[in-house]
Formats: sequence, structure tokens, C-alpha cells
Amino acid sequence: MGWWPIGSDGDVIGDDPADSVALALNVLAEQSQQRSGALPSVGDLLGLLATVLREPDLAVLDDAQRVALAGLEATMRSGVTISGNGERWIDAWQIAPIRRACARTLRFYQDAMARPPRLSEVLATWAFVLGSGADDYLAVDPDDALLGIAPQLAPLRPREAFLAPAHREVAVRFLREEVERLALMASDPSTDAGGREIALDMIFRYRLSHLIARYSRGDAIASLGAEFPAIVDALAAYLATPDSYGIALEFYEHYVSCMWLVSLATLLHVDDALFDRLLGLLNQGGRDMLFDRLVAYRRPGGELCPDLLHPLPYTSLAMALSSAEPRRGELLRMFLGQYYPSAAKLSWHDLHLRSSEKFFGYWSFEVAAFVVCEGVEDAAFADDYFYPRDLTGRRMYRTWEDSEQGAADRSAYQRYREEIKG
Repeated sequence: MGWWPIGSDGDVIGDDPADSVALALNVLAEQSQQRSGALPSVGDLLGLLATVLREPDLAVLDDAQRVALAGLEATMRSGVTISGNGERWIDAWQIAPIRRACARTLRFYQDAMARPPRLSEVLATWAFVLGSGADDYLAVDPDDALLGIAPQLAPLRPREAFLAPAHREVAVRFLREEVERLALMASDPSTDAGGREIALDMIFRYRLSHLIARYSRGDAIASLGAEFPAIVDALAAYLATPDSYGIALEFYEHYVSCMWLVSLATLLHVDDALFDRLLGLLNQGGRDMLFDRLVAYRRPGGELCPDLLHPLPYTSLAMALSSAEPRRGELLRMFLGQYYPSAAKLSWHDLHLRSSEKFFGYWSFEVAAFVVCEGVEDAAFADDYFYPRDLTGRRMYRTWEDSEQGAADRSAYQRYREEIKG
């Protein structure tokens, strides 16, 4: 089977996926003529393909792509653009050949590339097969031709305020591709033990960063939890290497990562088995009061450590949890104000200035987790840059946005604060 590059972004398409698409189109055309006496339209095909690509069980695309895919649009040589979103009624006989072709495409990419196909590769394959021969399968003028298929994406509203939307797309793609590259490096027999340990460490870090970057980009929260098991798997693979440095809350970088992991597991509602596996890998109980308290919300009964390993900035957070309102809200706002400056020595500090392709966002997930678990009233800090409020199930106030939506959020936040005061 042959593969060949397309474009400049590292995309490839291959003979076997193309053959599967051609077979599906033949079956669809034959059955359509038998049942209705006519070939399907371009819009019909686009709707069928969009429907299949959005199916979570098939998993051709990742969760973020499925959620964002509103429909597909074909550009014809005649200058006409044709759309299809799959919202009309679809019969089983129509969808079956498209589903088989996509399932085979997924298998071919996994076997040859050790990854699923990208949306751009799937669409390029269908466009390649149709090309100037679209009239063989679809109700198209023989003098016309299909030039390309593009996704119609539902707009994402970014959550973080530091970079333009284009940078967020770059970061999500860079982190995903780095995971793919490092996975090949780790599995290469020629990679020595030290190189493999470094690769597995970075895979874990980049997988966690990728999930956070997707959150920052504005991906649906419901789609994020599916990525968490791969993060835990990556952590397990790294810790299993003989030369792993392990994890120790005494190191501030490790402490923040552990707080993020347990907080995200709580906020994304991962199942009990995965939560327990994460705790077993971290193995940090009894060392820090905030870590122990965070764990205790899902695993109560353990002894809580009285010590705080990193007083700056976490003293104000610890004080907030033992205070009543409104002092509690004031202390949490103080903590959020100290959160980013106190991270000056951490690897991700100022990434938006130093290496934007790796920038995933600056979020205090632990505040959101404590808000949920303690039932904190968050009016005093609900619009803070570093507070991932919608992970608590509440509206995010993007009061920093210079837009109509930002203005609406500013008004809504003001009303919310007045309601709480009243």
C-alpha cells in the first residue's frame, strides 16, 4: 500500500483508505439507484459523511473534532459550494457503507501511522476519490468536478485571555504531534534506556498539556474526560521506567501537577477505578494538607496531614478553606492573585511569551475543585483570569473580552455580584 503527503502540515493519504472510499461510493450509488432510480446528491453524501464522523462509538475523530463538526462543504469546479450536515432523516442502508469505509480508514491509519486519521486527511481522501469522477457516484453534471471538501466547524469560544485563537490551534496540534513523535521514539528499539525514559516523561507532560490546551481553546467540557485515561496510562508508563525520578510533592513543579491531576479527575468526574489508579501512581498521601483534603472528598476517612509544603502561595488557599464567607471568597481571590507570580520558576511560566506553540493556559484547577467540593460562593473571584469556572458547572465570565460577548459577561457578572450581596 502506498502513502503520499498532501499539503504542508504533515498530512498523508493512502491507497487502501482511498479504495475503501471508492467501494463505499459504489455501494451507495448502486443501492440509491435501485431504491429511488437516482444517484445521491453531493449534499446527501456530505450529510452522511458528517453524521458518521460525529459518531462517538466509531472514534474516527477525537472528541473535540466531533463536537466542533457542524457539517461539511464541497467546492465544485463550477464555483458552486454545496453543504451537508446530516440533520435530515438517514436510512440504515445509506449510512452502512460510509460507516464501513470510515472504520477501515481508521484501521489503516492506526496500522500504518500508529494514530487515527486527522479530519483533514479523511476529507482529502474522499475528495481525491471523487475528484473529476464525481458523476460516477453522485448526481453531478459530468462537466463539473469536486475540488475539495472542508469542515464546517461550530465556533469555539476561547476561555483564556493570553493569546489569539490561531495560537491556540497551533498549540493543540503541536502537543498532539509531539506525543505521536515521542511515542514512536519510545517504541523504537534503537532508543536507549535514557532516551526512552525522557520520551515517556515528555509524553505524560504533553498529554496533560494537550488536555489543558483543549480546555483553553474552548472545547466542550463533556469531550475532555475521554482524554484523561491516556494521561494516566502515560504517567504509569513513565513511572515504570527504571530511571524514573518518580514524584515528590516537595518539588513545587510536581506539587502543582499532582494538584492539577487530582482536581481534573474530580472536575471531569472520572470513574472510581481510574481515580484510584491515579492515586496509586501518585502515592503522595500524608505529605500535604491541601493534597490530602482534595483526595478526601472522593476518598474520605484517611488521616489528613497538618503540614503545608508550599506556603507561598497556598497559605491563603488553606486559610480560605477554614474561613467563613465573605472572608473565604476574599482569601481565594488573594490566592488567585498570587498564583501566577508564584510560578515564576516553573517550566510553564510565561510560555505564552517564550514558546507559544507549547502554551496550554494558566489555570488553578485546584480552586475550581475546592469550590465544587466545599460549595464555595465564588462571586468575589468568578471573573478571575486563572479560575476555570465552567468546570464547576457555572457560567464563565470572560469580562476581559473586548467584544459584545465580553460586554454581556461584564453585565451578567455585575448582576450576579449584586444578587449575592442582596
